[in-house]
Amino acid sequence: MDENIFEFLLESQSIMLELDKLIDKYGLRDKVLSCNVQGVLLPDPEDESAARLYSVYNLVADSNDEVDTLKDFIQDIWDSEDDDLDNLLRDAGIRLN
Repeated sequence: MDENIFEFLLESQSIMLELDKLIDKYGLRDKVLSCNVQGVLLPDPEDESAARLYSVYNLVADSNDEVDTLKDFIQDIWDSEDDDLDNLLRDAGIRLN
């Protein structure tokens, strides 16, 4: 892996750890759902038709139901890319009041 990519992922991981500390700073560990993934796709040297994902991630969830909620939200974002944020959040059951 290229040195530049390694440094990028290392710095990304550092930022994710800072975000995790922020959850604790505000005492929200039992209320926050968070999924951060940063990755780089590179050609697979062993298979020209494939790629390898080099990534770092941080997941904050307490149950499979919470992970499913995050997955559904991410899928909704992807499926509704052209919708405005208010509609997207409303469809996901989230209200900004």
